[in-house]
Amino acid sequence: MNARLNMGWNYARGGIAVLILAALFGCGGDDSERPSRLTGAFPLTEPSPGSPGVLPSAVVGQPAPNFTLKTMDGDTVSLSDYRGAPVLVEFWASWCGPCHTSAPKMQELFERFEDDGLTILGISVDNPFEPAGRLFVERYQWTFPVLLTSNAVSEAYDVRAIPVTFVVDSEGILVRELIGARPLNEMVNIVQGLL
Repeated sequence: MNARLNMGWNYARGGIAVLILAALFGCGGDDSERPSRLTGAFPLTEPSPGSPGVLPSAVVGQPAPNFTLKTMDGDTVSLSDYRGAPVLVEFWASWCGPCHTSAPKMQELFERFEDDGLTILGISVDNPFEPAGRLFVERYQWTFPVLLTSNAVSEAYDVRAIPVTFVVDSEGILVRELIGARPLNEMVNIVQGLL
C-alpha cells in the first residue's frame, strides 16, 4: 500500500511540475506574433502593447536609445557618457539562473578589454534591488557600473528575457542583441570586432 501511495505522490508532483512549466513558458496556442527569441534565457512578462515610453525603441543598426539611470551607489550614469567607446549593456536579475552563468563572463570581458576602451553597463531588473542585487554584484565581483532600470528603459530596449546584452559600437549604434548566457569565446570575438 505504501508503494502505491508513494507512486501516486510521485505522479502528482510530476503533474504539478508540468503545470508550473506550462504556466511559466506557455503551452500551445498561436505564437505567431510572439518572437521565438527566448531560448536559453529567462523570459520576463511581455510589455503591454502601445504602452507609453519616453525613449525610442532599440533597433539593430540604429542609434541605441540613450538613457540616464542611477547606479547602485546613487550616482547617475548615461549611455551617452560612453560615446566614443564600445559598450555592452547587459540586463540581468539576481533571481535569474542564466544570469548567474553570464555574470562571471561579463567581469572577465571587462577585465580583459577595459584598457582597450570597453565599457559594460550592467542593468538590474531586480525590484527591489536590495539586498539580492547587491549580493549578486558582490558575488561576481563586478567592477563595472551597475545601474537600476526603469520601465521606460526596459521597454525601449524591448527586454523580454534575461540576460540580454545589447552591443553598442563607439558611434552609439546598436549592432547586436544577444539573448541568453553566451560562450565566452563568442563574446571575446564580438568585443574584438568592436575595438
